[in-house]
Amino acid sequence: MVQLQAEDGEPPARPGRGRRWRWALALGALLAVAAALLWWQQRALLLEVYAWQLGRELPPAAWVPAARRLAELDPAGARALRLQGAARLRWLLANGPPGPSPAAAAPAAEAGAGAQPGAAGAPALADEALGEAEIARRVARNVRGAQARIAEAVALCASHPQLAREALLQADDPAVLRRAAEWLAATGERRYLPWLLEALARPAPAGAALFIYGAAARLARGDGEATAAVLRAALARPQLRQRALMFATEVGPPAVPPLAELLDDRQLEPVQRAQVVGALERITGARHGGDAAAWKAWYQAHAASGR
Repeated sequence: MVQLQAEDGEPPARPGRGRRWRWALALGALLAVAAALLWWQQRALLLEVYAWQLGRELPPAAWVPAARRLAELDPAGARALRLQGAARLRWLLANGPPGPSPAAAAPAAEAGAGAQPGAAGAPALADEALGEAEIARRVARNVRGAQARIAEAVALCASHPQLAREALLQADDPAVLRRAAEWLAATGERRYLPWLLEALARPAPAGAALFIYGAAARLARGDGEATAAVLRAALARPQLRQRALMFATEVGPPAVPPLAELLDDRQLEPVQRAQVVGALERITGARHGGDAAAWKAWYQAHAASGR
């Protein structure tokens, strides 16, 4: 039987071919919808699992990854906002406080967009066209915004201080250690100072140790004995020693005993020994060189005189 040909020489289309294509497209769309629903349900389940872990009494090695995984699955932070108490503090310690909202960032972006390009096509600083009063106003606004962003975390640290202490003494992540130290210091409660000194004594990363030392110095400010304790803890860490020597002159006479004890260290490098002697001389006005016993005697006489 001879097959009929179309006018263009091609065989006529089969009646069922278009129908099969429509069914295939419909089936593909249904499968895509089913896959999306399955992914959404799996994501919702994972969000609840990670949120549940944050509410449990787990060590930082367990809740820090859970908090960060929760933040990855929920970049808008909708599920994190529903966390309360210790669970919320764990999330904040792991991820940091939320940044400024797009509405708050808009004025700065608009100011930058209005700046004229400088030489060689480089954009000029927006502040160049602003007066001092406007610059001061914007700086104050940024400071208030930063304080507002950490206000929740500081309040939670005051409500759950043991959790912050746990992070200080058990966490290994520098960012977590820094946040725990800074937020505890921001409470202004000097009773947390021993925890910061304890954290300084553990083998924390150098960068985190610097923040812990700064937080401890902030809490100890105004108390001679407390500042001397912070100085002693910092001098015991070689990577903090240079910064501690700069801080020693602010401490005043209470810094003399820990500095004199450092002179007893026979492994102290000659350059640092000279720096210690220089700090002692600036604090006291006396001249005893590297004689640790003479400096200790000076402090005993100073303390006995009550000056």
